[in-house]
Parts: sequence; structure tokens; C-alpha cells
Amino acid sequence: MAKIGLQLNLTNLAASSNDLPFNSIAKVGDKWVGATDSGLMVFADDSYFQTVRNTDNNAEILAKIKTLATDFGSDSQKRIRALFLAGQASGKLRLTTWNDNKNPRTYDVTPLKTTESMNKIPVGRDGKGLYWSFQFENRNGAYFEINKITVIPTILVRNPTE
Repeated sequence: MAKIGLQLNLTNLAASSNDLPFNSIAKVGDKWVGATDSGLMVFADDSYFQTVRNTDNNAEILAKIKTLATDFGSDSQKRIRALFLAGQASGKLRLTTWNDNKNPRTYDVTPLKTTESMNKIPVGRDGKGLYWSFQFENRNGAYFEINKITVIPTILVRNPTE
């Protein structure tokens, strides 16, 4: 499949193309890494890249994604009623939820089958907080992609007579 690399100048929002063959790019520590069909490329300090061949050397590649904290548009405490996830994974994932009290709760997620359908992830309803964040990480080096996350919070309303 032919690919085109696009870059966006955030100052003037002008888009331009380049000849970099990446299908994805991520910041790992303080370095930018681009993935191609033939391997990984790490951007060197001179803003060009050096090819890193066989960097995984058949070892498991650990990956995780953490969302920013959100209050779901409400300044009330809330519990997580349900979490739905669209994406796919070749193996199990681990979901960790955090509230603003920094109480992590960890759940194992069975492999996701299709990218279009929403998969309900069973989460406990015992935690409460104003802000929540969510982290997904692969297990045993499994490939995964996440296309959509839907969280259903339960807004907790204090009784004014208390």
C-alpha cells in the first residue's frame, strides 16, 4: 500500500508532505520513533532518522496508553458505571483506572475481535472521584489498537440536607 507522510506546521497550520514511510510515530522517552513495515526508525538529534533494525529481536514489546484525567464535564464526584472499547488486540490487555485519589484499579481485558464493535469492559463500581484517567497496556507483547473509548460515569449528587 502506498503511503504519504504529512507534517503540520502548528504556527500557521500549513500541511506539507515528506518522503518518510511511517505508518505510525510515537515519542518514547525523549526520542521520536517511527514504525514502518520493515522495522523501527529512531529520529536522531539532527532531526533525521537512523534505522534501528530488529530492535525487538523477537522479544515482547511492551506498550501502554494512558488518557489525560477528565472530569466528564461535571464538578461532582462520580463512579464509573461502564466502559466500552472499540479496537482490536491479538491477546489480553490490562486496564488500569485512576481517580483523583490515586487509587488504581486493574482489570484484565479479553482480546478485542473487531475494530468497529464496542466491547463492554467490566469495571468495578466501588471507586469514586472527581477526575478519572484510564491506562491500557498489552500483555505478553500483544498487538493492540484502540479506536474509541466510551466511559459511562454515574454522577454522585450530595443530599442538600446532609
